[in-house]
Amino acid sequence: MQKIITAAIQTLEKGGVILYPSDTVWGLACDATNDKVVRRLFELKKRAFDKSILIQIKDIATIKKYASIPFDTAILTRFDMPTTVIYPYKSGLSSLLVAKDNTIAARIPNDEFTQQLLAKFKKPIASTSANISGEPLPNYYKEISHEILEKVAYIVPMKQEDYMAIPSQIVKVKGLEVIQIR
Repeated sequence: MQKIITAAIQTLEKGGVILYPSDTVWGLACDATNDKVVRRLFELKKRAFDKSILIQIKDIATIKKYASIPFDTAILTRFDMPTTVIYPYKSGLSSLLVAKDNTIAARIPNDEFTQQLLAKFKKPIASTSANISGEPLPNYYKEISHEILEKVAYIVPMKQEDYMAIPSQIVKVKGLEVIQIR
């Protein structure tokens, strides 16, 4: 797995988009701090620029660099399923990842590959499902459109036979409360 992580990191560092099996679905990812590559990610997915994309982060300490955390959010990592949390934005990410209400969406993945990737890359990754906006999510690697496969810079050669179809739940931190969105 280390060779795969190294190849993925080299691609991210060069401003490339990777296709990878996340802890939820097949995903597209890039360096969340690089405006140029985040724009390319939106264009590859044919996603409207006013629909933000989440970031994946290694841990709570990392999100504190990019978001204002009004209370101890460690509890937000203890859900029974993958959870994306919407936080008030602070600074440091591509402006394309910031919603109109000045928030960002972040998830700490529960996946060994993604955790190691984030630990070694040392930056958050912008991450979105590996489908063209408006099209169904691919449950298997073989269902990913050729349009996406041809335009990514690196395809992670793992879990290509696995069923991947668990979207994350979404909660929003607003003041001192946590609001269920999805």
